[in-house]
Amino acid sequence: YIASGYVTKTIDANNNNAMLVAWTDSGESNGGVFSNGGNIVTLKTGSNLIGIGDYAFKGCANLTGATLGNGLQYLGKGAFQECKNMSGCSIDTAANLEVIQEKTFYGDIKLSSFTLPLNVKAICDSAFEGCTALATVQLTAASAGSTTTLEKTGNYLFKDCTSLTSVTFPDTYV
Repeated sequence: YIASGYVTKTIDANNNNAMLVAWTDSGESNGGVFSNGGNIVTLKTGSNLIGIGDYAFKGCANLTGATLGNGLQYLGKGAFQECKNMSGCSIDTAANLEVIQEKTFYGDIKLSSFTLPLNVKAICDSAFEGCTALATVQLTAASAGSTTTLEKTGNYLFKDCTSLTSVTFPDTYV
């Protein structure tokens, strides 16, 4: 789990899995554990990472992309907010993620496309607000007979997404 506060790194010698553990107690929007981390360029997680906490990578100016594994269950508020050079974020379609929190990708001006994982039921307010390069959003995915379970979207979801040309919703979305 990656979040605000302190960080502990543990390694399981049996299967060589590294796990980053952290705790959040402030809930403040001014930054998380790696916020404003200028040296972070890419992020790739495996299937053992279950969560990325609120504002964890907020303002990481050099972060260009993230690949998040199928173990992901929580993606916090503003987790990648204002990552000005982030052009892509790939979340495994089989991830157990059910909610994309508010302002998760807010102000990511180079984010150009996004595909929703299968299990997401809700996308909260302003999740993609200000993503001016965002052109296509796929809110429906299919995998081995399963389809996206999206039920709710928040306010200002695509506000100021001036390049947006295509949003595909699931057939079951009302």
